Amino acid sequence: MKNQLASIFFVGWLFLISGCSRQIGNEVEEIGKKESKSGSVSVMIDFDQERPIIRLEEVAMREGDSILVVMQQIETVNEEEQFRFEYRGAGETAFLESIMDVKNEGGNGRNWIYEVNGEAGKTSFAVHNLNDGDTVRWKFKKYEEDQ
Repeated sequence: MKNQLASIFFVGWLFLISGCSRQIGNEVEEIGKKESKSGSVSVMIDFDQERPIIRLEEVAMREGDSILVVMQQIETVNEEEQFRFEYRGAGETAFLESIMDVKNEGGNGRNWIYEVNGEAGKTSFAVHNLNDGDTVRWKFKKYEEDQ
């Protein structure tokens, strides 16, 4: 009798464990699907008459990528066109210094300022996350208080 009870307990325990594994497996699978959701954004770079505006349509990205990640993607994909940018810092303190050798002028001069879907950025470009279909526009201009 003890052996039968032990066997029933063991089989029940295995059933419980395998059920949990499947459930956990499905949850992990769902999380993976959400993380890999992809899309695209548009990026415009306005040099304020220094050079023609660059328009990049349908730049591949994953949902939640930051502007920094998208810029790095553009730099990698457009290596032969020598698209490059420089920045310093990381995370919330990252600061764009130049795009295609056009450098910030500092102080009262023109500097690189970004907007997403027409709204001025309020955080570092390294932490501003994007969504599928967003439009990022970098403008080389003087900062205006009413932005």
